[in-house]
Parts: sequence; C-alpha cells; structure tokens
Amino acid sequence: MLGRFKAWKSRIVDRMRGGVILLYHRVMAMEHDPQLLFVSPEHFGEHLAVLRDHTTPVHLHELCRVSGKHFGSRRPVAITFDDGYADNLHYAKPILEKYGIPATVFVTTGRIDSTTEFWWDELERVLLYPGRLPETLDLTIDKQSLHWELGSSAKYSHESCQAYSHWNVLEKDAPTERHALYKVLCSSISHLAPRERENVLGDVRSWAGSSLEVLPEYRAMNEAEIRQLVAGGLVDVGAHTVSHARLSALPRDVQRAEIVNSKTILERILGRPVTSFSYPFGCPSDYTHETVAEVQSAGFALACSNFPAKVTRSSSPWELPRFLVRDWDGKLFERRLEELFDH
Repeated sequence: MLGRFKAWKSRIVDRMRGGVILLYHRVMAMEHDPQLLFVSPEHFGEHLAVLRDHTTPVHLHELCRVSGKHFGSRRPVAITFDDGYADNLHYAKPILEKYGIPATVFVTTGRIDSTTEFWWDELERVLLYPGRLPETLDLTIDKQSLHWELGSSAKYSHESCQAYSHWNVLEKDAPTERHALYKVLCSSISHLAPRERENVLGDVRSWAGSSLEVLPEYRAMNEAEIRQLVAGGLVDVGAHTVSHARLSALPRDVQRAEIVNSKTILERILGRPVTSFSYPFGCPSDYTHETVAEVQSAGFALACSNFPAKVTRSSSPWELPRFLVRDWDGKLFERRLEELFDH
C-alpha cells in the first residue's frame, strides 16, 4: 500500500514540476502557409513576452537538468526551431535578443548552402503558385504507378491563388485539384528514402517545366549564417539529419549515416561539439527504438520528438516531448501554454 502511495505521489510531483519545450519552425509574415510553419514576427514577440512574464526561459540542456525541480509559478520553458531556415537568424534571433530568451535551432545539413528548397516548399511553388501546368500527371512512387487529372485547375490564376491563400493541409477539403495533388504528394514523398524522393521531385520538375530556383523567403541558412546565429551564445545549434528523412522508413545503416553525418557537418562548421538532435517530423511513428539507439551511439546528449507533453524527471532524454506552436496571438498562446502546464 505504501509503495503504491509513493508511486502515486511521484506522478503528482512530476505533473507539478515539469518543464515545456516549444517547437517552432519559421518566423516571418507570409500569406501562403500550407504547412502551418510560419509564426509572424509580431506574434513571436508576443509569445516571448508571455514567456518572460510567466515562465523561466532556459536553454534546452538546462531544462533537461532542472525539469525535476520545483520552480513554483515560474516554470521552465525552452524554445526550439526545426529545419534551419534563414529567417531563424534574420527574424527570430533579433526578437530573442530583445527579450533575452535562448533557443536551439535544429539544422538539416543537406540544405546548408543548397540551391534547392525543402521538398514541401518546392511542391508549394510548383503546384500552389499561379501558372499553367499540364492537365495530366503520371508518376511512379514507391513502385506504384499513379495518375492525376488536373482538369480546369491546370490553369491557376493570380485571383485563384489569392482566394485560396489561407488554405492549409489540415483542412479536410481541397479547394482545387492542385491542392488535392499537393496533399497526396506531400504524404507520399515524406515516406520515401532521400534518393527516391529526389527522383520523384525530378519527375515533377520535368512535368511542370520548373527550375531549381530557391525563393529568397524559403532558403535555408548557409555556413556563415549558422556561425552568425550562434554568435553571442544566446542561440545554440543541434542536428536534424542530412536530408530531413523519415528515419523509421530507412534501413538502420542509412539512419546511422543521416544522424552521424549531420553531427559531423555541424561540428566542422562550428568547431565545437554538437550534442542535441531532433527527429524529422518527430512523431513516435517517425523513428524507432533503433533510431534512438543510433542517436545515443552518435554521442548526442539529448534528442527532441514532436508530441505534446511536459518534460519531467521520468522523461527519456532521447525522446523529449515538444509543444508545436502555431501563429497564435499572445493571448491564445498564453492559454495554450497554461493548458499544457496544467495537464
């Protein structure tokens, strides 16, 4: 009986004490955001004001050290970014500096100095921007032959693009065949190995007659920008694989290469150890026990996932939960944060 009481008391203490890791991707004001990755600079500033006034913002590694301690009403929170977009430096860092709040940016190293976009951004540019496309598309994805008819959506006007600018992939209905195709391709491509994914993207480029241009607002950081990002010590950098692959879909040796090589590349750029990692996509189905073992073997001290929960003393340091943040105003952000802390 006493043992069960102690276990119950321990769980209650964990709930009272834990910290929170926030997951962002981008800080920039954009009209189109089908993946819901953007938080406007205005809203990001409101988020940081809430954190300054109601929590204890800490570095990610520090949160893991203090998550089992009691912080009273000023609860520990760490900010993270995934992917490594250039706006993390040019828009997010100045706001972080204004409020004196630290953050960790997880960088996909294959995009550093790249002349191509992240695959979801390229699909957005090809399918959801104005222009004319062929009426039919035939692709082979994962050994399956697929056929789509765009019909009247083959021609996409500026007016239509404007009318559907607020559409996102979480919406049940697709307003045009282009949007439906975008959702299908995003879902299908995300499960492919890197080489297979690039082959499919190459076929889409050939079909659309599109270039490999990188729109300025969609580019990732280059090496100089990564060094500039960490200058001053407020922002740290972690690894996010080489190609942003869904690791659970890859053989173990390929997973190992994605994990180890991303660490090696960043350590060469920064000239110091890189000890934090985040799983691409990050849901429990996006990595495996083997993946976690490879992250540990590579020498990472911690790794972040993508499911909402508090970090407590019982949390695994290699499967840390995070709370995905959307483009909320300060009041809604504060309410969502309170709900997570009270859960």
